[in-house]
Amino acid sequence: MQSLPIANASSNAGSANVRRERRCKASAIADPDLDPSGGWADNRPTSICTQTVFRMTHFDVFNGDADGLCALQQLRLAEPIESILVTGVKRDIALLDRVEAVKGDRVTALDISFDKNRGAVERLLGQGARIRYFDHHFAGEIPTHPALDVHIETLPDKGTSLLVDDFLQGSQRAWAVVGTFGDNFDASARRAAKPLELTDGELGLLRDLGIVLNYNGYGETVDDLLFAPEVLFRSLQPYADPLTFIIEDPTFAALRDGYADDMARARAVAPAF
Repeated sequence: MQSLPIANASSNAGSANVRRERRCKASAIADPDLDPSGGWADNRPTSICTQTVFRMTHFDVFNGDADGLCALQQLRLAEPIESILVTGVKRDIALLDRVEAVKGDRVTALDISFDKNRGAVERLLGQGARIRYFDHHFAGEIPTHPALDVHIETLPDKGTSLLVDDFLQGSQRAWAVVGTFGDNFDASARRAAKPLELTDGELGLLRDLGIVLNYNGYGETVDDLLFAPEVLFRSLQPYADPLTFIIEDPTFAALRDGYADDMARARAVAPAF
């Protein structure tokens, strides 16, 4: 399958901080994090200056399969932010190596082995980044660090989408169900879906979506995929309800048809023996 042309955000996740200039009412600029309104205190001097401000950068680093996509979808529906996406094919795990961050930057890692990214985690923490980590794979020893927030469980029937679901107290449950179906935890997905009171047909559609999202992640390189994972995430992002995505967005039909075509081709291959 051919991938759509995209800007590659995964090779090296850019310069860590975006600079901007803003005018201020003092020689010492206000810290926007300490002034939620974005304004300035009334008693500040009125002299005008121009100064460069460094804006915190957020990196969303996620596995390109269904579980990683749906874990991030839940988080960004609940906590919308602008971020740099860092991802790859399903088997591309050492994604934190691609992140260049500086003090104050934030990194969210989803559905990638902590053990495989240990060195990069230590490097990023040393550079002053803050990291929130969700995963269900073997982690090994997890260091204690004030800037490291870890949500890792290695249960045999619970993927990263369900870990994020726990963190968000079920607020984006339908997407957790999709990701759990995609990770082939069907029984867990059906249990998680019970409060949603879906029909059998609706639950079947969520299962189908999970399967095709997951299948899309398989390939040696992103060029082997029907959709690059970051493009696929941007397609999912506007939809709070995965059933609406299935009905309204042509991406689902493209994924379904690509999956069906590949399965038909595989069945048509004559056995070697």
